Amino acid sequence: MNLIEALTCGTPVVAVDCPYGPGEILIDKLSDYLIRPEEEVEKSIAVIASALECYPEIVESYYDKFQVSLVVQNYLSAWKRCFC
Repeated sequence: MNLIEALTCGTPVVAVDCPYGPGEILIDKLSDYLIRPEEEVEKSIAVIASALECYPEIVESYYDKFQVSLVVQNYLSAWKRCFC
């Protein structure tokens, strides 16, 4: 949730890439700000510096799909498919 909250507030985000989570949130232009510091230390440092200098505009489409009403609607739809 921290990444979504930061984007909602207009705060630039750099996150460590892992199988679930950050890659689903940092999409399109923001995917350039997913790092793997354990594999590419110098590149990770450059990405962080880039985020501090010139981060892309954060638009609603980056975090709209995480609005409570949509998440609840998707959850209920999945529940109905499984149990009704």
